[in-house]
Amino acid sequence: MHHLSNKELLHLEDSLAMEELMVKKLTQCSEMATDQEIKNLCGSFIQNHKNNFQTMVKHLKDKKLQ
Repeated sequence: MHHLSNKELLHLEDSLAMEELMVKKLTQCSEMATDQEIKNLCGSFIQNHKNNFQTMVKHLKDKKLQ
């Protein structure tokens, strides 16, 4: 089993924080938008960033179980 270095863990922590921030900012953008197409686009981006976050967390949990 490959253990992650401190640098790798810090990078993952930063990546997770960025995904959370993107969801927050895109949610705000979607709430402020008046154009439905923009709202839909933001919603799509929000889902993508939530999926990215969940995928990273899943991989980290899987690593811990090994």
